[in-house]
Amino acid sequence: NAEFGKGLQLLKEAETFFRSTEDEQGLTNTMLLVGELFFERENYRQAISSFEKSYDLAEKSENQPLKFASRTGLAGSYMYIAQRKRFFSQAEANEYF
Repeated sequence: NAEFGKGLQLLKEAETFFRSTEDEQGLTNTMLLVGELFFERENYRQAISSFEKSYDLAEKSENQPLKFASRTGLAGSYMYIAQRKRFFSQAEANEYF
């Protein structure tokens, strides 16, 4: 929907800005928010990718709160996928998730 597209666009602009200014904390926060946005849209592959990027950045900068938030997002995504896979055949689950 339009709100999702606008939100993603704004976060991508923030990502570009934080990369250009080498602001790792800003970039880490942005990737965390991108992960949350994809999680809410049930796009778990993209959510996991964004949470992993956020975690890697947080680990590099030793930012424990952001590291924890990223790991929580990853855990939630994996748990939700595991729960949903019980209701789908393996082929359907692989396509959907």
